[in-house]
Amino acid sequence: MNPTHTPIHHCAGIGVVLSFVETLSTHPFWVMKTHMQCSYPLSQLNLRGLYRTALPEAMTMMPVDMIQMVASTALNERVFHNHDNRSLTKRFVAGFIGGMIGGVFINNIESMMTLQHKYHAPFINIARKIVENRNVQQLFVGATATSLRNGVYFSGFFALVPAINRKIRSFIKNETTSVFASGIIGGTFVSVVSHPFDTIKTLRQVSENGISTKDAISQIYRSKGFQGFFVGVIPRGARVVCGIAFMALAYQNVHQKAFN
Repeated sequence: MNPTHTPIHHCAGIGVVLSFVETLSTHPFWVMKTHMQCSYPLSQLNLRGLYRTALPEAMTMMPVDMIQMVASTALNERVFHNHDNRSLTKRFVAGFIGGMIGGVFINNIESMMTLQHKYHAPFINIARKIVENRNVQQLFVGATATSLRNGVYFSGFFALVPAINRKIRSFIKNETTSVFASGIIGGTFVSVVSHPFDTIKTLRQVSENGISTKDAISQIYRSKGFQGFFVGVIPRGARVVCGIAFMALAYQNVHQKAFN
């Protein structure tokens, strides 16, 4: 094995750690942004409601983060031969593709989670209803928007945060502080850029009669204007910023322990 290649099992292990860090620290923000995007009253939420769909997300994010981490690292090192990470573009493309692949898998569970908050029903009831109605295609509604959103999100973690960290290391001497600050900066940028995709996919997933991406964009713009694409950006921004910052710290610690 080429010693510059990161072992596959190491990437998978990092993915497992990242999934739990991401879910536990950010799930309530996902619930709040979904309620805002769907115009559900936030007054309905209590502590139980904020974590109602946390377990399904955690169980899904574990394999998804493993897939994203393995795919992005393999593309960056084995396809693009960017072992020293000198090319930000190659690392960004690798992270974007890995994130899009992960988005295909996570869209199914997010669709069910969104319906769970819409109907205030247990996860298993939503799954049973989809099966009984033979409406399996509901699980794939919004997959394109989810993949694009996830591509931007994961490339921000995989490429943008390390690049920012290299730039600010001369100003911030403590490595942990530098990594966390890079996560906050990168997460803020990523949350704004990716949010319109998230708004579109949420509207499509809660639509009663089904709605195309084109019609979803048109409906959002007609009803709320350009700012309609950014409804819920504050709670989702908090989710993305916290998620990327904590994931960056977890990645740093796990990576250092594995190679030191």
